[in-house]
Amino acid sequence: MDANIFIKEHIKVIEDILVAPDIPEKKLNNAIKAFECEDSMSSIIALYDSTLFGSAKEGIVFTGEKMLIKTSSALISIEYKEISKAEYFEVVEQVKADKTRTSKGIKIFKGEEVVELKDTDVRPTIYKPLELFLNKLIAECSEFKEVNLLQPLEEMPSVLKNAYVKILINMAFDNDGEIDEKELAEIMFLMGRISIDDEGRFELRSYIAEIGSSAISTQDLLTIIKDNAEAAHYEAIMISLVKDIFSIHASTTLSTEEGSIIQVSYPDFLQKHKEIFGLSTDKMELARIAVENDFKILYENVDDDKIKQAAKDLAAKAASVGAPIGAIYLSGSVMGLSAAGMTSGLASLGMGGMLGLSSMATGIGVAVLIGVGVYQGVKYLTSNNELSKYKTRELMLHEVIKQTQKSISLMIGDINVIVKKLNDAIVRHKDDRDDIEKLSKILSKLQGAMKQMNSKSNQCANMEAALQCPQTLDISRIKSLANEPTKKEIYAFITSCYEEKEQNGTQQLVRKRNLSTDTLEKLGDILQGIGYFSATNNAKSAIGSLLGKK
Repeated sequence: MDANIFIKEHIKVIEDILVAPDIPEKKLNNAIKAFECEDSMSSIIALYDSTLFGSAKEGIVFTGEKMLIKTSSALISIEYKEISKAEYFEVVEQVKADKTRTSKGIKIFKGEEVVELKDTDVRPTIYKPLELFLNKLIAECSEFKEVNLLQPLEEMPSVLKNAYVKILINMAFDNDGEIDEKELAEIMFLMGRISIDDEGRFELRSYIAEIGSSAISTQDLLTIIKDNAEAAHYEAIMISLVKDIFSIHASTTLSTEEGSIIQVSYPDFLQKHKEIFGLSTDKMELARIAVENDFKILYENVDDDKIKQAAKDLAAKAASVGAPIGAIYLSGSVMGLSAAGMTSGLASLGMGGMLGLSSMATGIGVAVLIGVGVYQGVKYLTSNNELSKYKTRELMLHEVIKQTQKSISLMIGDINVIVKKLNDAIVRHKDDRDDIEKLSKILSKLQGAMKQMNSKSNQCANMEAALQCPQTLDISRIKSLANEPTKKEIYAFITSCYEEKEQNGTQQLVRKRNLSTDTLEKLGDILQGIGYFSATNNAKSAIGSLLGKK
């Protein structure tokens, strides 16, 4: 059994253990620093806080590969593969003639070495369940490795993503024996959200064209997903996949006119194949409710309070069925939002911790920061209280527009490829060659013009994005604003966009030339999110710099 799954399922035998994603960010940051485990922070499965006041600076951290034990006097790292057994013990000491004291502890045997913990190191109530847990872990698991516990689909292998999309193509075709325009549009939106590359999109277009005669069974496609996924990710991928089945089905069957009742139903495809997805009815219902909530946010006049309440209800439902709520948004949402865009909108309402975003990949962590910063900034600038109640929805809809533009751009590229192939085929035709070649040249010119228009649009977007990023970077300000372990990769991303150059006789960090529009937009949003442009933060940074010089 995969150690990450085993730990997540069995670690709660230890009383008061905190299990991801339900580890408060403050405790997580304190533990990362105290346990010196920045390199493993996205792989932390559980945290046992043994401090009196709950700082989490001492205790035990569990990843899929090792446990880190921090006491007042030592930091101990033990890899599970080194453990031969764990042994609980009690020692009775004679304190006075008529009084004894019982000390409890655990011995962890690793090769020739024995690590011994006593009740002066960690709270004694942990030792007996820890002994049972460790012995069961090493008996039932043979491979121990750290994995990012909740990874967006766009960061997973291409072969997995293509199999995932093919299942959704199967679903769309199964409905009525064809893939109509609405279904194709939703599939194309998804391909954009999860960053299917050019080669992958060509393969999927061919699959759509030939599905009637050469469809791959859904069972075989699930096998491909399982073979290319981390075991710890598989259930989350299945929850996301079922959510996308509901999403595409609803997008093509629901009426979204004003006053319509938003109610997502079960597609026949899901009813026929539900057994092979390996999910309980409750987890499938969780996915259905999530899609229904997303449609309501998109098409009903939902304010921030209602969005927040819906997210709380969804999180409570997820907790009751034992599913990671972040799994719902591995591929983004029905609204056309990417995983980052969806979670940033909810994070802006303080829902980041509840959604387990601290355990998501870097892109999601950045999205939380972006969402909070942009939302708070817009809210501050808006004096109309009535308007400010809808800022989360506005933020989400703005992201939808960006994602839609990205999908259109990808589709233009795909059309261009198809036109070129069509032209080549026409040119090879022998009859009426002159007329065919003439038409081919016209199509080629139109294709070139479309490329130029798209290029100009992209160039303008790039210049606009660059205006949101400072030409020179105040590195001392960045250090003061992004100094937490969970912001380490944010700091690295910001500084990677700048290079040291001499300007006006001094060395400065200057923004790199030819950064992509996506990179510039992300950079601008992150700087806004961490408060780089805040007058208060600027003053604090200046004071800090002056004090540092002294």
